[in-house]
Amino acid sequence: MGLFLKKKKKEKGLTLIEVLISASLTLIVFGSLVGLLIGTIELVGNNKARIGALTLASDKMEVVRGLEYNNIGTIGGIPQGNIHQVENIVLNGISYTRRVLIQYVDDPRDGVGLGDSNGINTDYKRIKVEVSWSFKGRHKSVFLVSNIVPIGVETATGGGTLIVQVFNATGIPVPSAQVTVENNTIIPPVSVNISTNIDGKAHFPGAPAASGYEVMVTRAGYSTAQTHNPTTGNPNPSPSTLTVVEGQTTIGSFEIDVLSSKNIIAKHRTTNEVWIDTLIDSSNIIASASTTILAGDLVLLWTGFGYEASGYARIGGGAMGYLNQWQEVSWTSQEPVNTDIVYRIYHDIGGAQAIIPDADLPGNSIGFTSSPVDISGLSTTTYPVIYIDAYLTTSEASITPKVNSVNISYIEGPIPFANMSFSMRGDKTIGEDASGDPIYKYLSNLSTGADGLVLINDLEWDNYTITINPTLLGYDIAEFCEPQPISIIPNTHIDTVLMLAPRTNNSILVDVRDSLGGLVENATVRLYRGIYDKTQTTSPCGQTFFEALTSATDYSIDVSVGAGTTTTTNIESSGPSTATVFLN
Repeated sequence: MGLFLKKKKKEKGLTLIEVLISASLTLIVFGSLVGLLIGTIELVGNNKARIGALTLASDKMEVVRGLEYNNIGTIGGIPQGNIHQVENIVLNGISYTRRVLIQYVDDPRDGVGLGDSNGINTDYKRIKVEVSWSFKGRHKSVFLVSNIVPIGVETATGGGTLIVQVFNATGIPVPSAQVTVENNTIIPPVSVNISTNIDGKAHFPGAPAASGYEVMVTRAGYSTAQTHNPTTGNPNPSPSTLTVVEGQTTIGSFEIDVLSSKNIIAKHRTTNEVWIDTLIDSSNIIASASTTILAGDLVLLWTGFGYEASGYARIGGGAMGYLNQWQEVSWTSQEPVNTDIVYRIYHDIGGAQAIIPDADLPGNSIGFTSSPVDISGLSTTTYPVIYIDAYLTTSEASITPKVNSVNISYIEGPIPFANMSFSMRGDKTIGEDASGDPIYKYLSNLSTGADGLVLINDLEWDNYTITINPTLLGYDIAEFCEPQPISIIPNTHIDTVLMLAPRTNNSILVDVRDSLGGLVENATVRLYRGIYDKTQTTSPCGQTFFEALTSATDYSIDVSVGAGTTTTTNIESSGPSTATVFLN
C-alpha cells in the first residue's frame, strides 16, 4: 500500500489596504441607506402633517358653507358671526393653528366703491381657511379659499365700508402691512387683522356703523402707525379713532417705513494741555550721564575738583493720554558765559529712545538753543511719546549751566464723556395736552455708557432734537457736527457726535453756512461787544464756540471767508445759546 501525501493549499488573507477599502465602501453604502431612510421618514412625516392640515381646513370650510349666508362671519370680525378667527388644534400628535378670514367682496362687474351701480359694495363673502404647523423647525401651511354668493341679488348689511391706506415716507403704497382694526364700543366687539394688498390698502366692507374704530398698522422692521383714544394725558389725540357711517366709505391713511438707528457719541472737547517738569527730582529722567538734580535744577555733575565738561539728561512724562496733536517744546534755563545747553527731541522705540530724524523735525540733529520749538508737524501716530534731551557743556570747571524746567504742550482729546444724561425727541406728535402743548410720538431720556456711546435702534424717520440740562450736567454743548434738528430718513444709520465744554453762565455756539445751507469750515468768526472782542475759526463741523461771556445781550458777529463777509448783529447769549450765520 502506497503512501500518498496531500499538498496543502496556500491560505490567502486580506491586506490592510483591502480591509480599509472594504470598510469605506461599507460605510458609504450604509451611510446612503441611512440618509435615504431618514429622508423617507421625513417625507412620510411631512405628508402626514399636510394631510392632517388639509383635513382641518376642509372640515372648517364645510362648516362655514353649511351656514345661512347672513350667519357667515367670525367672532370679532367683519362681518360678524360665530366662527372663531383663530384655533389651536392637536391632531395625530401634531399641533396646528387654524385661522379663518371672512370678508365682504365688492364685485367689479357692477362697479366698485363709489362707482358701484347699485351703491352696494358687499356683493358676496370670501372665506379663507389657513392651517399652519411647524415641521423640523420650518413653518408650513395650507389654505383653502371659497366665495359664497347670497341667494338672489346682494343686499346692504346695515353698515359702511372702512378702508385703511398705508404709505411709506415718500407716499408709495406699502403692501403686506398688518392692519388691525378693533372696536370695543359695539356689541359684539370687533377685532380683525388683515394684510394690505399690492396697492397698500385693506378693505373692511360691511363694518358696523359706529365710532371708536381703533386702527394699528405694523410690518416687521417698520415703524408703527395707529389711532389714539382720548385720555387724561392726551385729551386731543391725533390721529383719533375712526367713525364708520352706514352706507358710506371711511378712509384712514397711515404712514410707516423701514426703521433706522443712530449712535450718540459724547466727548469732552479738545483742550490745550502742558506737561511740565520743574526738576525737583529725577523721577522723569529716562537716561542721563554726568548730570544731577540740585536745588530744583538740572546741572553738570560736580567731581570734587570741578564740574564735568559735558553731560546730558533725557526727560519725559511718557504717554500723554488722549493725544490729539503736538504743539511745542519749551524750557527755562541759565547759561552763564562759557556754558551752553543744546536740546534735541527723542521718541520711544520699544522701550529705548532714538532721535527724531530731520526729515520730520528739521534741525533736530544739530539741536535747538532757542525756546520754544514748534513740533506741531510731528505725527502723533508715529511719535506717540517724545522726550526732551538736554546736552549741557562748560569750558569753566567752576561754572555749570542749569535747566530750570522743561515743557511739552499738546492738544488732548476728545475724551469719551461717560454716563452723560440727555433727552431726545422727534417732531412728530400724537396729540395735544389740555394746555394745547404738543405730545411727541418719540420722547426719551437716555444716557451714554462708560465709552461715551449709546446706540438707539428702531427710530422712525423724523427730525430729532437732543438736549442736555447744562445746570445739572455742568457742561454746555460746544460742538454739534449735525446742527439740530437732526433729520433721519428711513433705513439709515447715523453717528452723531457731541463735544462738551465745562459750563459757563453765557455762551454762544455759532455755525456758519453757505447759501445752500452747507456748513463752512475755516470761516473766520469775530464776536464782539464793548471791550469784548474775540476771533475764532470754524471747525470741520463748520462751528465755533464762544464761552465765558460776561454779558447776555447785544453781541455782534462778523463772519468772513475769503472776500465774502456777512455781519449779524444783536445776538443774545442767555445761558447756552446758538446762532446760525448764512454767508452772502
